[in-house]
Amino acid sequence: MKRLLTLALACMFSLAMVQGAASAEPEKKDPPKPQAVSGVVELFNLSPKGPYDSVLLKNDGKVIQVVFPKESSEAVVKLIKVGETIESSAVSEEAKGKHPVFKAQSLKNAKGEKLEFAEKAKEPENKPKVETPKPTGPVVTLKGKIARLNLTKNGEVNGGILESGDFVHTGPKLAKELNLAVGQEISSEGIASATASGKQVIEKPTRVNGKEIVHEKKPEESKDKK
Repeated sequence: MKRLLTLALACMFSLAMVQGAASAEPEKKDPPKPQAVSGVVELFNLSPKGPYDSVLLKNDGKVIQVVFPKESSEAVVKLIKVGETIESSAVSEEAKGKHPVFKAQSLKNAKGEKLEFAEKAKEPENKPKVETPKPTGPVVTLKGKIARLNLTKNGEVNGGILESGDFVHTGPKLAKELNLAVGQEISSEGIASATASGKQVIEKPTRVNGKEIVHEKKPEESKDKK
């Protein structure tokens, strides 16, 4: 009898352990499904290197940010215009700003013309690293009054577009420290490249508003120099 009771208790304990382990496993969430979003094109956002990478839409008084591959910047500009009502099949993304953010699978203009974006294939883990060439050229100064704020692909402020059309890129952290706002005077020094509109942008400024900027090195960069 004692042996049977011991076996029964052991079985119950093993079952409890299995159930506990199963409940501890995180639930697998289904990937978000694409949904239709639409609105009037308010403005384009620039990537730090210059091309456009997202667009802000206004729908019923609300702002929606739709992100697209920066490699498709030229094609997007040809397809949609500011002031035009467009549609997009898009997937909800993590938003760090004050409005929802979506990743576009396609964009369609008022004429019904459509642009689709292919999903990027995952790069192999053993793919050799290609060093990004450092920008070269003379150091320039971009300064003036901010006409509008520029946003990251997650909706955070990362700099300002000046009245001249030039882009002063600060990054989200410095943008918060400077409390960037429309109408604010700002100055940035560094090596400039061309934006999608043919103006200038400094991707990694060496100085902003007289403050020296030290850029954090990526782990692989630090490793290579050791």
